[in-house]
Amino acid sequence: MKKLINQCGPRALGIYRIIPNWCFGQACNMHDLNYALPGSRKDADDYFFKEMLRAAIKQKRFILWYVLMAYLYYYAVRLFGGLFRKIEE
Repeated sequence: MKKLINQCGPRALGIYRIIPNWCFGQACNMHDLNYALPGSRKDADDYFFKEMLRAAIKQKRFILWYVLMAYLYYYAVRLFGGLFRKIEE
């Protein structure tokens, strides 16, 4: 199971090494886990987004930046998450 969890970014091609975790590391780990469990990809992505927003509003500074990054990460997983999910299976 640990092999599936790698913070933010897909394991394929080592992309996770260049994508910043910022305050989203825990949300990214949960997202990786949710992709490995039965259920819809959309539900996993939506939960990921909610957890990132929760992490963003807990920050003392740059909250707007983190909220914008949460949107960016969410749309990235909606667009590309299915592709990498299939590669990593």
